[in-house]
Amino acid sequence: MTNPFRKSALLAIAVASCLFFLFGCSNVRGERIYLKNSMQYSTEQDPSKIASAKFVPLDKPAELHQLLEEKSGIVWVKFVFEIPEGLKGRDLAFFGGRINMADVTTLNGVEIGRAGVMPPDNEFSAWNETRYYHIPEPLLNQKGENVLLMKIWTHGEGSVPPTAFIGTTADAKDFANTEKFFNSTINLMCALCMIVIGLYELILFIFRKKDRENLFFAILNITAALYLSVWYIQDLFVLESIRFKFLTFQKIMSDFMLFAMVAMLIEFVNAYVRRKEKWFVTVIRYVLILIPSILIFIQKDYNSLKAIRDIVHLFMLPQIGYLIFIIVRSIIKKREGAISLLVGFIPFILCVAFDFIPRNWLGVENFPFLSTYSWMLVIMSFLLILARRFAKSRNDVEDLNKNLEKKVADRTRELSESNKNLEEANEQLAAINRRAERDMALAVNVQRNFYPKAAPKVKDWDVAYVFKPMAGVSGDLYDFFYDGNSLKGCCLFDVSGHGIASGLVTMLSKTIITREFEKGKDSRIAKIMGNISEAIGNDKGEIENYLTGILLRIDGNYVEYVNGGHPALLCRSGASGRVSPALINGEASGGGLVGIQYLPPDFTGINFNVKSGDTLMLYTDCLYESRNAAGEELGAEGVAKIFANIGNGSAQSQLDKVLEQFNEFTKGVPLNDDLTMIILKKL
Repeated sequence: MTNPFRKSALLAIAVASCLFFLFGCSNVRGERIYLKNSMQYSTEQDPSKIASAKFVPLDKPAELHQLLEEKSGIVWVKFVFEIPEGLKGRDLAFFGGRINMADVTTLNGVEIGRAGVMPPDNEFSAWNETRYYHIPEPLLNQKGENVLLMKIWTHGEGSVPPTAFIGTTADAKDFANTEKFFNSTINLMCALCMIVIGLYELILFIFRKKDRENLFFAILNITAALYLSVWYIQDLFVLESIRFKFLTFQKIMSDFMLFAMVAMLIEFVNAYVRRKEKWFVTVIRYVLILIPSILIFIQKDYNSLKAIRDIVHLFMLPQIGYLIFIIVRSIIKKREGAISLLVGFIPFILCVAFDFIPRNWLGVENFPFLSTYSWMLVIMSFLLILARRFAKSRNDVEDLNKNLEKKVADRTRELSESNKNLEEANEQLAAINRRAERDMALAVNVQRNFYPKAAPKVKDWDVAYVFKPMAGVSGDLYDFFYDGNSLKGCCLFDVSGHGIASGLVTMLSKTIITREFEKGKDSRIAKIMGNISEAIGNDKGEIENYLTGILLRIDGNYVEYVNGGHPALLCRSGASGRVSPALINGEASGGGLVGIQYLPPDFTGINFNVKSGDTLMLYTDCLYESRNAAGEELGAEGVAKIFANIGNGSAQSQLDKVLEQFNEFTKGVPLNDDLTMIILKKL
């Protein structure tokens, strides 16, 4: 019974073959004199003795280097022919295809063409340069024998393709152009496209350094373009003019660049799915690149380089296996973009399968390779994936803006309607105000009882703080976490807005923060902040208030720190008095705002060690946004300058000195926001 899948595969291959030969080959093929099965060879190394050298039949034109004891040197290939009637008197040419490595070709003793560079000059292979040599008519013996003689330099490899022939100039030139297009021109076009894509992605990264996947994708494209240069270098340079050796070119472009591509591919996938790799895994990956790279660069000749290629390529297997693990793991964990990456690899997988099926399953040996071109399809797939992510981000922002505009419009309309009824509702408003004052007083009392009434007394840290609500209920939230007399952490958050709503959000948030901090003892600090943000967003529902804040977890000298849109933590060295902000990836904040429903941010945390005498200061934005009588804002630099000049006294004395200098700066100007500061001094 016929396998239907086999029939479908045969049909697909037949269609592809028709397209290939329809667009890739000449429509009219003239009579040809093929060299295969009629070639002879000699391994005489002295060119002056070649006239008297003995030539024997050549059985394996694809393995010329095997004819030499050291697999390196000159092999002379001779082809004797008479011109058939159909070609007599016509303009003829020799199509040699991709002769490997370099050749000088003569007809009846006169040179008609050469390609590549032979020793003693700077050896350079022209293995991918399609040979097309025009034969001047006076050289041809129209009635007797003609001798085509190729002097071929081999070094670890050497071959004459079975498609080599002598035919009409139009036929040979057309066939040569077709082969050059599929073997060289397409790869050159792909490389140019990848360079353009790489430069574009690099520009995107320069303007938005947070999207590191753009950087790795740019490097991946440029690296792949260099790797493909082995296919098109002869289109860009005259090989004789190249100053570096062919061995060096092969080491860098054919071997090392392959490992560099895999390394950048892993970096790109990690960055795209927002996966943080453990440091020792990164070290192992690059060691697996360093070892084969050393093996590659210490080889002294091309023979030894070819001999170790199978060995060094084994170092690629762990990298490929790890790449598959990353993608599968990301899909299982439902990381954004993981499935898109898998889809992006489909063109490469299909092309590899398409190359495998005709040769290994259907026994079709001469079907053209597609895997060579498939990497460009992968690059284009990744480009579409990145473009889709970029477009989605822009659409999300636009939708958010539209919703905000709608909410503002709705609130404005409600206020307009309320204003119309104000005159009629004065008495009701007065009653509401009196009730609101009572509610506010109750809320103030409840909130102040909800917060710590004094700084904790712990063994390793000296703690002081100040909490000054502007009026009534505060939007600032602070808390300390400790176990017995050991400080385990603290937090400082600032709720947007003012009034009872923000005050209620602070109390709701304090409960959530304490609960998630206790639950997250074994979790990363950034994960805890993410859980806090999600829980607050869900519990407060449609209330529009959001939070900014800092969360610290402390274990002796070891501090873990995450910041969600808040002024950066300041660190003061007890030894030098130097003040520096705690930056996350070069920025004050390591994530977005806290507690926005349906918009969970991706937080990033850092950790650092402190020494005895070092001081940490957390503060709300009132401190640096306050202005003096001249209207000048204190600013983050002003806060840091004040903090640097507080001396090395107790935490309380340091806090008092900050307040003293702050009050001196804002003298005569009332505060317009809640002020909270926390000083933590390591004992």
